[in-house]
Amino acid sequence: QILTVLLTLLVFMAPTRVLPMNSELPFEQLVNEAELILIAQVTKITEEEVTISVEGKPLKGDAPATLIIVSNPGFEDDASFTRPPEPSRVILFLLFDGKNYSVYGGRQGKYTIENGKVLQRGISEKEFVAHINKILQEENKTSFRKRNEARDLINLVSNPSFGIKEKESARKKLDALKGKYKVETFIDVLNNTSIDKDTRVYAAKELGTIPDPRSTKPLAWTCLADEVGEIREAAYHSLKALKPTGVEEFYLKGLRHVSPNVRARGIFLLQDIGNRSVIKELVEHLVIISSASPRVHVYYGRDFTYIQDLEVVSGSLAYDPVLATGRTGVVLDVQIIKVEQKITLAIERRLVGQALNNLAGQDFGDDPKKWAAWWNENKTN
Repeated sequence: QILTVLLTLLVFMAPTRVLPMNSELPFEQLVNEAELILIAQVTKITEEEVTISVEGKPLKGDAPATLIIVSNPGFEDDASFTRPPEPSRVILFLLFDGKNYSVYGGRQGKYTIENGKVLQRGISEKEFVAHINKILQEENKTSFRKRNEARDLINLVSNPSFGIKEKESARKKLDALKGKYKVETFIDVLNNTSIDKDTRVYAAKELGTIPDPRSTKPLAWTCLADEVGEIREAAYHSLKALKPTGVEEFYLKGLRHVSPNVRARGIFLLQDIGNRSVIKELVEHLVIISSASPRVHVYYGRDFTYIQDLEVVSGSLAYDPVLATGRTGVVLDVQIIKVEQKITLAIERRLVGQALNNLAGQDFGDDPKKWAAWWNENKTN
């Protein structure tokens, strides 16, 4: 999959982590601390921006469809980049500050590939990528231990049965962990519905204090589908604080959920964002639920818990199981033949009409024909 990325050259803005002049990062640190590592082609260079196309799946992290990258000074005149029409292939190490991406480590975070070789290292692209993957594998082992440690600390901090001093001590240890370990652990805790409510509320709130694109999906899905109101509210406030891009795509998926409660929350959350780009989907949803036989998606499967690993108990020969959760099944696209409670769809239509009224500034109630006609006339505006 080819993703288009714009690198905005704002040389007056500092990167997330400032390095001393002429400093050299250990390569392992560069790999471990970069939020995103990717291979891309530089396809266009101007005085203000560099356009690149990302090749396939990133070596590390998840890349959204569009990235705005704040570069380090000197990026635009870097001699290691050839100019189009001969695009350079590069490997980039990126950081994320909650809104923008930046190249980590100055020019050390940009490696040029030419004829299958990484120029700055004098080795093949294949060898260089293998070296990165080996470092990431070791980091994953460390991450596994750190996440277990963080999970224990989270349980201690959020458990009302522990004393103030114990909680303060655990909180300091948790704050001392690297942010990414905390993010991964908080997401695990939030997604695990078998964990007590107070711990999951704490995890949802803490995710709102650590800007990280990995938090968007679990927080959005919690807002939509979690059965506990306090947890949904905590996730909602965290997303409001983070203001992540692309959250509406997760809310839109809620419109096709089998549960009327999830669909209702999706409608409210889309209205709350205030983005007119979702009007089209809301109009289409109104048409669907107003038809004689609307269609929905139904998940049929099972959730399960399994032993992912065994951890040696310190000072003994005993082992503690490390549990993980999973899901297997299928999602069916089904047509509703009979609705026992017609009032449910009537309320949903009214909610969509109100949302469209607020977003579009038009008052057609929940009439699907009027909304569809209005959209056909105004969709290019």
